[in-house]
Amino acid sequence: MRVLVSLALLGLAAALPAHTAPVLRETVQEAARHARQMVREITTGTIASVFPDGSANAGRPFALMDVISYVLAVPNYASCGDASTLTFISFPISLSAHNIRASPAHHATYTVQMPVVRGVSEFSRARIAFIGNLTFLPDPAQAERAQLETCFTAHHPDAQYWLPGAPDGAHTSVWAQLAIDDIYYVGGFGDTKYVGHIPVELYVAIDELDAGPSQMAWIRAD
Repeated sequence: MRVLVSLALLGLAAALPAHTAPVLRETVQEAARHARQMVREITTGTIASVFPDGSANAGRPFALMDVISYVLAVPNYASCGDASTLTFISFPISLSAHNIRASPAHHATYTVQMPVVRGVSEFSRARIAFIGNLTFLPDPAQAERAQLETCFTAHHPDAQYWLPGAPDGAHTSVWAQLAIDDIYYVGGFGDTKYVGHIPVELYVAIDELDAGPSQMAWIRAD
């Protein structure tokens, strides 16, 4: 009888799931740090706007990575400004610029995502939406213009051919900055990554040193 009981207990133990360590989920603080890293390292993305009233597509969203305007954006460290804004070179010729200028509040959303890696699910890659309004800077002071040019071309050397105010520029352009009102972050699969809004004040408060050195290894990792 004792043998039968012992065998039964052994069978029950074998049927129970093995103990596994709890899966650690990305916190909102970690997501804010990763967002700062991503926008520093991935300096091109997509800008979204809405067609204005009176147009053929009134009220419909429009998003595009324009091969002429590049939809360039850089994180505003050091001379580019503060972390609550993103700096752009805006081209009046672009449809995105037309839509944003037609919006009374110049509403726009800028999105950036981790590069897709072969063999890794696209759904596991982090992506961020920066929601805000665009302020156009048609005639910045000379000192501010010099700072913007230095900072922007450090991230995008080819932008020297499109700098606002350049007499031999390829296109008419102006400086613009997106004031961030809201941030929505999808870190990947929700069981291990943070999905949701990141408070702007938390994102801004991430120290440049705390954000870490170049994180392309993290960005390209699963």
